[in-house]
Amino acid sequence: MSLYARYVFPFINEWLSVGQRVDKQRRLALADARGQVLELGFGTGLNFKHYPFSVTHVTAIDCERMRPRQVEQRIDSAPVPITTMYRDASHGLLFPDESFDTVVTTWTLCSIHEVIPTLTEIKRVLRQNGSYLFLEHGPSDDPRIARRQALLRPVVELIGAGCQVN
Repeated sequence: MSLYARYVFPFINEWLSVGQRVDKQRRLALADARGQVLELGFGTGLNFKHYPFSVTHVTAIDCERMRPRQVEQRIDSAPVPITTMYRDASHGLLFPDESFDTVVTTWTLCSIHEVIPTLTEIKRVLRQNGSYLFLEHGPSDDPRIARRQALLRPVVELIGAGCQVN
């Protein structure tokens, strides 16, 4: 990733991703998490405080070290144990089949160019009765908004470190 993606984008993302409304969305998305959890694209760890006590451990993966001191503080105050790994998971997950009870992505898939292989890997590492919990965005059903998303996509992709808004 670029210097922008590593140093500037995390501050913009934090500014856009905090507040009561966003925290409520995170809590709702993570409410059914349980057991061993894999979180892909954890960024600066904004989800960490929202994991329920039904989670025994979170393995959090990101391709970039964003705000490492902030991440460590969020790990220390999380209600569950968390281990972080820094690697590009888009080329496959280094875990055996059926390793996790839950896999989580929040506003992550928009920046992955090859989504189908990623979803295939998520399915592979999930246990048979596991859950994939996600909080993502995509193209609007409203044609006017969808046109604006398409028009703004290049700008959002640049500012959002690869985010494809639609």
